[in-house]
Amino acid sequence: GGGKSALAVTAAAATGKAGGRVLFASLEMPRSEVAWRLAAGLARCAPPSLDSIRRGGFNPDDEAMMQIASEAVAALPMVIEDRPLTVNGLCALARGEHARAPLSLVVVDYLHLLQPDAEDARTREDQALRRAAYALKNLAKALKCPVLALSQFNRVGAKSERPTMHDALGG
Repeated sequence: GGGKSALAVTAAAATGKAGGRVLFASLEMPRSEVAWRLAAGLARCAPPSLDSIRRGGFNPDDEAMMQIASEAVAALPMVIEDRPLTVNGLCALARGEHARAPLSLVVVDYLHLLQPDAEDARTREDQALRRAAYALKNLAKALKCPVLALSQFNRVGAKSERPTMHDALGG
């Protein structure tokens, strides 16, 4: 509810429209919902709910705009991955996609939903999250492209103005 996915979709759409190739790892919602959000953003209308789509609840203008936007989304140079991934799996996927054609942006929506790798089995959550953040930082350096990793912060009772890893863990 904080706009994380909306930010991610906006960044991915802008990058794709500019001709940059995007890997969008959607760990929170299915590929179809990401595509609908992309289409709604391009059509500049509210994303339709899947129920309204099934019921045919579009008005004719929105339906025409969404059809055009859906075709535009299909043409974007973007890979949307919605399978559960570990940080190692995500990095391997990104490196493979980058080898096929250079990536301009990698989006992780969102960091807390990455599955634990084998080396994280006996690790505290904060250490696993820190390791994932560093792995994504190293990925960005290796691919020479930004990695946008979304995270939920709990700032209730924060002791400082600057967020810390403690805030990312739900405080």
